[in-house]
Amino acid sequence: KIWLKATASNLSMQIMAGLPYLARRVFANQADMLSDAHHQTIRNHYSQIESIVDGKNKNIVLLFRVGAGGNPSARSSSLPAEIKYVTKS
Repeated sequence: KIWLKATASNLSMQIMAGLPYLARRVFANQADMLSDAHHQTIRNHYSQIESIVDGKNKNIVLLFRVGAGGNPSARSSSLPAEIKYVTKS
């Protein structure tokens, strides 16, 4: 709904979900593929986000940025979905 509201107001919106999910892996010690420096960078940035959105002790699962970006370079299809049911006999 918020995406539609932004579009109706001629604003661009980009989902930025990577950091919250990556931070969860770092906090759970499940990001061994990253260096200690990367772990610290992720922790620092996540902490900054928590302070901005008053998210201490809450799960931040979705971030997005909104701005005046001009006309979109592409639009998704407005055609109705074609649904096919496949059953096994």
